[in-house]
Amino acid sequence: MGRLRSWWQKIRKPLEIGVLIIGCTLVIILLVVIVQVYVFNVNVPGLHGKTLWDWLQLLIVPLVLAVIALLFNRATTRTEQKIAAARYEQDKEIASRHYHQDRQIAEQRYQNDRSIALDKQREDLLQVYLDRMSDLLLNGGLLHSNPDAEVRDIARVRTLTVLRQLDSRRKNYVIAFLRETKLVTPEPETTIISFRSADLSRIDFKEVNLSDIDLSKSNLSKADFTGATIRKVNLSEADLTEANMSYTHITSSKFNRATLSKANFHKACLEVVSFEGARFFHTVLRKANFSETQFYHVDLSHAHFGEADLGGAYFEETNFSGSIFFGATLSDARLTNADLREVDLAEADLRKASLAGAKLNKADLSRANLSGANISFANLNDAKLSKANLTNANFGEVTFDGADLSGAIVNVGGLEKVAKSLKGATMPDGTKHP
Repeated sequence: MGRLRSWWQKIRKPLEIGVLIIGCTLVIILLVVIVQVYVFNVNVPGLHGKTLWDWLQLLIVPLVLAVIALLFNRATTRTEQKIAAARYEQDKEIASRHYHQDRQIAEQRYQNDRSIALDKQREDLLQVYLDRMSDLLLNGGLLHSNPDAEVRDIARVRTLTVLRQLDSRRKNYVIAFLRETKLVTPEPETTIISFRSADLSRIDFKEVNLSDIDLSKSNLSKADFTGATIRKVNLSEADLTEANMSYTHITSSKFNRATLSKANFHKACLEVVSFEGARFFHTVLRKANFSETQFYHVDLSHAHFGEADLGGAYFEETNFSGSIFFGATLSDARLTNADLREVDLAEADLRKASLAGAKLNKADLSRANLSGANISFANLNDAKLSKANLTNANFGEVTFDGADLSGAIVNVGGLEKVAKSLKGATMPDGTKHP
C-alpha cells in the first residue's frame, strides 16, 4: 500500500500536467477547425452544416473535463496540505515530547550523579576529619591541653570548617564524636573545643542532636534548627536573630541574655528552659509549648504567642507590650508586675494565673478565662473584658477606670467592694459606672 501511494505521488503531477496539455490542445484544434469552417468556408468532411450550438456542445465536454480536473487538483492539493500540516504538527509535538523527556531524564541522571558525588565527598570529609581529630587526641595531647594551646585552635578551626560542609546525618556524627570524647561540654570552663564567638550564621542544623554543648556568645543568626534536639545546651548571649527554631525540642537549656529578635519558635517544645534577660522583639512563638519555662526580666515586646502553651511559665517583670496571646494557654503562669499594656489576650486561658501588679492598660481580655486569677494591684484602665470569666478572681486594689466589662462573668457586688476604682467602666449589664 505504501509503495502504491509513493508511486501515485510520483506520477500524479506529470499526469495532471499531461491531461491539461491534451485538453488545451484539443480545445485549440477545435477552435481552429471552427474558424476554418465558418470564417474561411473550408469544406471539412463531417462538419459541414453544423450549427454554433453544435460546436459549443463539442467545446463544453472538454471544458467541463478541464474544470473538473482543475477543481479535483485543487481539492486534492488542499487535502494534502492539511494532512501534511497535521503530520508536521504531530511530528513536532512528538519531537518536543521526546526532547523534554530526554532532557528530564538527563537532568535526573545529572542530579543523581551529582548527589552521589556530593555524598562521597562529604563521607571523605568526615573520615578525614575523624582521622585527624583522632590523631590530635592520641598524639597531639588535645584532651589534656592548656586553654591557649595551639592544638585547640587547630581542632576548633577544623570542626567549624567541617560542620559547614556536612549534611545533617554526618553533623550528628561529628557532634556525637565531640561529645563522647569529652571535647565539648555544656559549660565554657570545661569544654576543650569552644564555639564561643564562632561565626555559625546561616548554618544548617536541621534535625541535628546538639545535646551537651556550649554555644554561648556564638553567632547563629539565620541558622536553621528545624526539628533539632537541643538538650543541656548553653546558648547564653548567643545571637539567634531570625533563627528558625520551629519544631525543635529544647530541654534543660539556657538562652540567658540571648538575642532572639524575629526568631521562629513555631510549634517548638521547651521544658525547663531559662530565658533570663533574653530579647524576643518580633519573635514568632505561635503554638509553641513553653510550659514551666522561666522568663526573668525578658523583653517579649511585639512577640506572637498565638495558641502557645505557656502554662506554669515564669514571666516576672517581663515586657510584653504589643504582643499577641490570642487563644494562648497561660494557666498558673506567673506574670507578676509584667508589662502587658495593649496586649492581645483575647480568649486566653489565664486560670489561676498570677497577674498581681501587672500593667494591663488597654489590653484585650475579651472572652478570656481569668477564673481564680490573682490580678490584685493590677492596672486594667481602658482594658477590654467583655464576656471574660472573672469568677473567684482576686480584684484587690485593681483599677478598672474606663474598662469594658460588658457581659463579663463576675460578682458585681464583690468587684465594687474590693476594686480600687471603676470610674467610667462599662459594667456587665451595660451600664456606666459613675
